[in-house]
Amino acid sequence: MENNDEGQPLLGYERRKTTLKKAQLAIILLAKLADATAYMQVNPYVNQMVEELNIARSKAAIGYVSGLVLSSISVGQILTHFMWGRLSGENSIQATSLVDLNRLFREDRIGRKPVLLVGLSAYVLGTLLFGTSRSFQQMLLARLSMGALGPNITIIYSILSDITDESNRAKVMPLNEVTWQIGAFLGSFIGGMLSHPAERYPKLFGSIALLRDWPFLLPSLASGMLMVLAFLCTVFLFEETLPQIVTARETMSLVQGGDVIEESAVVAELSSVAPSPTIVELLSDPSRRRIIASGFFLGFLAIGFDPLFALWNYTPIALGGLGRETREIGLLFSIAAVAGMLLNGFVFHRLDGRFGSQRVFVAGMSLWSIIFIAMAIIAAIVRAFEASSACAGSAQLIGLWFATLGVLLVQKMSTLAYPAYLLVVRAAVPDSRSVGAVFGLSQITNCIGQCIGPAFMSSLFAFSIEKQVLGGQFVWVVLLGITYFARQLAASIR
Repeated sequence: MENNDEGQPLLGYERRKTTLKKAQLAIILLAKLADATAYMQVNPYVNQMVEELNIARSKAAIGYVSGLVLSSISVGQILTHFMWGRLSGENSIQATSLVDLNRLFREDRIGRKPVLLVGLSAYVLGTLLFGTSRSFQQMLLARLSMGALGPNITIIYSILSDITDESNRAKVMPLNEVTWQIGAFLGSFIGGMLSHPAERYPKLFGSIALLRDWPFLLPSLASGMLMVLAFLCTVFLFEETLPQIVTARETMSLVQGGDVIEESAVVAELSSVAPSPTIVELLSDPSRRRIIASGFFLGFLAIGFDPLFALWNYTPIALGGLGRETREIGLLFSIAAVAGMLLNGFVFHRLDGRFGSQRVFVAGMSLWSIIFIAMAIIAAIVRAFEASSACAGSAQLIGLWFATLGVLLVQKMSTLAYPAYLLVVRAAVPDSRSVGAVFGLSQITNCIGQCIGPAFMSSLFAFSIEKQVLGGQFVWVVLLGITYFARQLAASIR
C-alpha cells in the first residue's frame, strides 16, 4: 500500500500508537479506588444510621429514607457531570501564534487534572460530613455535595480513554472495574467493621469520646484518608492528559529545544480542530441513543442493588427481611467483592476477546433476571419460618446464608457488563473531540439510573413489606419486568 506522508499530521500525534504510561495509570486507579471506597463504605450501616437517628417512622419504613439518602449523590451528578465533562475537555484559548500555544501549555485552569482534584476534594469533605451527620438533612447534603462537586467517574473514564488506544484499551478498561471491586471490598469491610467502634472494640476506642458521640465517623475517616492520599498523588505526580494540552506541550518542547518548525504550520494544525459536536448531533445516531439509554438501566440495576440487598438483609425476618447485623452484611459484600475482582481481572478480557464487548454487555444485563428470581425464592423460604429463633443454627439457615452469598456472586458476574459498556461507549465516540461529551452523556443517563435505582428499589421493598403486596413479593415482580426491558434494549444495540 502506498504511503502518502502529505496527509500525516505535522506532529504525528493523531495516528501514533499510544504508549501506556503505567505511573499515570496507577495514579488514576488509586483515585478510582478511593472514590469506590468512599462511595461503598456507607452501604453496610446506612440503615442502622437511619434507625438510630429516628428518621424513619418505623423499621418497615427505613427503606424509604435510606434509599433517598443513597440516591442523593446521583442527583448531584446529574446536575453537573455533563458540565464537568465538557469543561475538562475544552480549552478557552484560541491559538493564533506560538505565544498563545505557550499560554495553552501553561494554562492549568481547564483540563482533566484540575477537575479531578475538585472531585477528590469534594469526596473528602462530603465523606466527613456524612460521618458526623445528626439529621436527615445533613446526610442528604453530604451525599448531594459529593455528587455535584465530584465528577470523578466521568473524568476517570475520559483519562483512561486519553492514555489508551485500540491496542490496549480492552485490557485497561477492565482495570477500572477491578479497582471498583477492590474499593467495594474495602468500603464494605470498613463500613461493616468500623461503625460503632467504641462499642465493638472498647479496649481500642472505648475511651475516645469523639467516636462514642459519632459512631459512624471512623469508617468515614478511614475512607477519607485514602482519598487524601489520592489527592496528593494527583497533585504532585499526575500529568495532564487532555490531548490539546499534551499537544501544546509537545510543540513548545520542540520549539524551545531548537527544532525548526514553521510557526504558521504548527498554529494551523492546532487551531484547525473543528468545534465539538453538539448534543443534538451526538444523539442523532440511533445506535448511540440506544447505548446512552442503556446506561440508565446499567446504573439503575447496579447501584440500586447494593442498598436493596443491604436493606433486605437488615430488615427483621418478621417484616420480610433476613435479620442480619451490619457486620455480617459488610462481610457478605466484602466476600462478593473478591469474586468481582477476579472476574473483572482475569475473565473479562478473555470473554471480550472471544465474544466482543456488546455480547458481554448483553450477557451481563441478562443475569439480573436470575438474581431477582433467586431473591424472590429466598424471601419466600425465609417467610416460611415464623421467627429467627425457629431456624437459628439449623442446616436450613446455613443453606440460606450461602444461597444469599450465591446471589451476590451472580451479581458480581453481572458487573462484567460495566467494562463492556465502557468499551461500547468508547466505540460510539465519533472523534477525539467528543470523548468527554459522549462519556458525559452516557454518565448522565447512568447517573439518572443511579439516582432513581436506590430510592426506587428500597422504597418499593419498603412498600411491599409494609403493605404486604403479593405477600411482600411485589418488589421482585416489578424488578423482573424492568430487567427484561433492560436486556432487550441492550440486545438492540448494533
